[in-house]
Amino acid sequence: MSLVSTIGKVLGMVIFSITLSAAVFSMGLSNLTDYENSKAIFSEILSPQLKQSFGEQGANVEKIYSTILERCEGKDSIDVPITEGGNTVLIDCNQVRAIENQEGEEFERLVTELAVSAIFQDIYYRDYDCEFLKCIGDGEVGIIMSPKGHQFFLGIQNYLYVSTLVGLAIIFVSAESWMSRAKCVGASLASFGFVYLLLVYAGDWLSSSISPEMQTGVTEAGINLSPIMDSIFQPIMDNLLILSVSGIAITVISYGWELYRNRKELATRKKTITKQE
Repeated sequence: MSLVSTIGKVLGMVIFSITLSAAVFSMGLSNLTDYENSKAIFSEILSPQLKQSFGEQGANVEKIYSTILERCEGKDSIDVPITEGGNTVLIDCNQVRAIENQEGEEFERLVTELAVSAIFQDIYYRDYDCEFLKCIGDGEVGIIMSPKGHQFFLGIQNYLYVSTLVGLAIIFVSAESWMSRAKCVGASLASFGFVYLLLVYAGDWLSSSISPEMQTGVTEAGINLSPIMDSIFQPIMDNLLILSVSGIAITVISYGWELYRNRKELATRKKTITKQE
């Protein structure tokens, strides 16, 4: 029975740890791939590049806007080319007309936002004919930042939470006492600290692996990578850290309580022996 109990506790801890950590990552990725969050990150990257592009080409924002406004006359939307290869994005003419009376920096900001929004929607709502996992296998990683990707990460969370509960149930059935159950759960949660440290190391590695040429290009484009990387990794890391600290606390309390109880029992036995003598 002792061997079966040990195997059960180890199996339950493995299932509990893996599925709960996967649920944390899935929750973080579902938040990341949400429309508004994805758009904010995309805007952080593209807005400075668009402003730089306007400056390099000597383009005048007013002239660009006037051209688009003329093409919008009597229309609800138009296709606007964004590359020399002929790629286009759909722009809502009602939004174009809405900023006609703006001036100065506010006007330039709104025009840039309009362009960023159009490009982002073209990327985010791109039609993928394959299912999520099939697309990933075929190298269509862009599907991650799409409604399909968002729904995939949302959908698997329920399965992961159920699997986490299954692992927890195995621990509770296999462990002989509440103290043993607390130790198993605490150790499982504390192990998330290693995943947290791996993410910290991965972030440092990614930062150091960026070539000097790319760093120069990013800086010149006015892009600040720190908030972008933080928005991707920080929510996941925060949840892992909370779980890890909780696990350490549960483990310390469990062993502390066990030590206190053992000492109390030992003191009781000594008193009993002394009285018998």
